[in-house]
Amino acid sequence: MCNNTSHRHLGKTISSNRTPPHTHTLHTQPRRTRHIYHKGHKPMHALIEQLQQDEPLTFTQGVQHFSDRCPMLLDLQHTEQDPIWHAEGNVAIHTSMVIDATETLLEESSIKRTDEQRLALRLAALFHDIAKPVTTRTEEKDGRMCVLAPKHAKRGRSYLAYRLASLLQPTTYLEVLQLVAHHHAPIQLPIRNKQAPAYHKIARKVDTRSLYMLSMADMLGRTCDDQQTQIDYVHFFQLECENYGYWEPYNPQKDWSGLLEQLTAYPIITQERILMESIWEYERGLYFHPEEAIARSYDKQKECAEVYIMCGPSGSGKSTWIEANHKGKKIISLDRLRELHTGKRADQKHNAHVLHDARESFKQCLRDKQAVIWDATNLRFDFRNVLFDIARQYGAHVTLVVACPRLKTLHKRNKKRTHPIKRSALDRQINSFQWPDLDEAHRMIFIDEKGECLDDTRTRFFPHQAKAPTK
Repeated sequence: MCNNTSHRHLGKTISSNRTPPHTHTLHTQPRRTRHIYHKGHKPMHALIEQLQQDEPLTFTQGVQHFSDRCPMLLDLQHTEQDPIWHAEGNVAIHTSMVIDATETLLEESSIKRTDEQRLALRLAALFHDIAKPVTTRTEEKDGRMCVLAPKHAKRGRSYLAYRLASLLQPTTYLEVLQLVAHHHAPIQLPIRNKQAPAYHKIARKVDTRSLYMLSMADMLGRTCDDQQTQIDYVHFFQLECENYGYWEPYNPQKDWSGLLEQLTAYPIITQERILMESIWEYERGLYFHPEEAIARSYDKQKECAEVYIMCGPSGSGKSTWIEANHKGKKIISLDRLRELHTGKRADQKHNAHVLHDARESFKQCLRDKQAVIWDATNLRFDFRNVLFDIARQYGAHVTLVVACPRLKTLHKRNKKRTHPIKRSALDRQINSFQWPDLDEAHRMIFIDEKGECLDDTRTRFFPHQAKAPTK
C-alpha cells in the first residue's frame, strides 16, 4: 500500500498520510451510535464566515455544523469502501483525509484562489462523497467482489441542492454543487483519452483549477496501491487543460467569437439557441474546430418560439416567478389540467390524459411560435428531456427555470399554500429531485424561493443582454 509517501505538486511536497486524530474513534464506533459528534458552540453561519476568512476546516467541524442540514454526514462513518481502492477505511476516514489534503493544497499550491473559491473548495471536499451512503453496493467485477458507489457524485449534488440553498453566495453555492458533481472528471478524461471537446465541456461547467485541486485532494486522501498512477492522471488533466486553453476561467469569446459576430443582427434567443447548439455539436465531436460552426448555423437562423420549463418541488417559488414573468406567454399548468379532468389538483388517476392534452397544447404553441411556460415540478431528467426534445424538433429556444429553495422553507410554505400537498408527497418530491445539468436547455435561470434571480447562464455568453441576478 502507499502509506507514508509524499508527492511533488506544483513545486511543493504534500504528504499523503495526513490521517486525522479522530479517525480511529470513527472507525470503531458501533453502527447505530450517532451521537459521537457533539454540537459545537459556534453557529453554522459563524463557521462559514470563519472559512471565508481562510480558517482551515476539519471533518469534525463539518459534521458538527452541517449534520442538521445534511444528516447523511453522520452515515459516512458507517459506509464501507472497497479495500483495494480505499484501504484507509470508511467514507468518514477518507473524507477527513481529503479535507486535510485540501487544506495543504490551499496553503502550499501555486494556484491562487479567491476567498469564495477557497470556501467552495473546502465545502466540496467535505461533501464530495456525501451520497455514498445511499449509492454503495457490492457486486462482482474483474473476478472479485467490489464495493461500488455508482453515480454518487451527481446524486450528491442533488442531495445538497436544497440543503445548502441560501447558506452561501449564489456563485459559491453553484460552484460547490458543480465541484461535487464533476470531481471524477480529472481522472476520467485522461483515462478515456479525451480530446479538446471534452475539456471544453468540463471547463464550461466548472472552474478547472478548483476541480483539479479537489481531485488531487481526493487522490491524496486515500490509501491504495495505484495512488501515484491516479495522481499522475490528475497532473495530466492539468497539462491538457493548459494545452487546450481551458486552465484559465472559461471565456466563450476565445472559441466562439467568430460565430457570435455572425449572429449580432439576430434576436437574443436566436443567438443563444444557435450558439448553444453549436457548442453541443462541437462537444459531441460533429466537427473539429469551433469555427466550423459558422457554416452549420445558417439553417438555424430563423424565428423560433420561446419555451420556459419550470423545475422545482411544490412551494419552491415557481409560481412567484411565473406571476412576475408570464406577460405574453401561455401557461400550461399540469395542476390546472388535473383539476379540469378530475376536480382535484392532486388527483393522479388520469395523468395520461392530462399529459396528452398538455403536450398537444405545447406543440400548438410551438407551431404558432407562441411563447409558453410549462408549469410543473419537472424534478427528473427524463421528464425535462422529453419536453426539451419536443421543443428542439420545432426549433424552439428553451429556458429552464430552476428553483433553489431552502429545505426548511419548503415545508413551511406548503402548510400555507392554497392547495397544500401531504408532507410525505413533498418528501418524495425532494428525494426524487435530479439537479439539472447545464446541457438541458439553451439558457438556465436559477431562482430563490421568492422567485428572484440567483444566476443566469446568459450572462456568461451575452453579459449585456441578461437580467442581472438580484442577489
